[in-house]
Amino acid sequence: MILEEYYEENFFRLGNIMKVALLFFINCFVFAASAGNIPSNIPDKITLKRDARPAGGILTVLTLTKNKTSVLFSGALRTAYYSRRDRVEIDETKTLADSMSCILTKQGATLTEMTCTHDSRPYDGSLVEIAIERNDAGGYNSVLHKNFFSKMEHKNIDTVETLGINLEISM
Repeated sequence: MILEEYYEENFFRLGNIMKVALLFFINCFVFAASAGNIPSNIPDKITLKRDARPAGGILTVLTLTKNKTSVLFSGALRTAYYSRRDRVEIDETKTLADSMSCILTKQGATLTEMTCTHDSRPYDGSLVEIAIERNDAGGYNSVLHKNFFSKMEHKNIDTVETLGINLEISM
């Protein structure tokens, strides 16, 4: 029986400790199975940036950094702008997700799209997905997708947020 089928059929029957042990075993098995197939074409750091501040806009910097000990990525978004109402410069950096696995698609030497995902929903967490796609103008658009189950509202919450449009990339 395939591990995913066993997981789907028997997960609800297990206690919390056994659920964690089973999920840890599955993750270790998947990582060990893919250890020989780790893509070498993914750089250690990818930065997407757009600075529209001279025109009263926002600096947007999306950074995806490969963890030193694994093939997983961390994602952070930095935004900086001048608040005319408060007359101060606002500069914020927020972590979007850690331990994301990424899939990269290139056409020749040009990145066409990249998707980084971290799914911790079996642990009462959330799905976080960062999608980067090349647009017709030659820049890149990035979108943040989050999905989680709200225990307070007793429903699934699904959000999509645009992180940046027409960003420049550096690797």
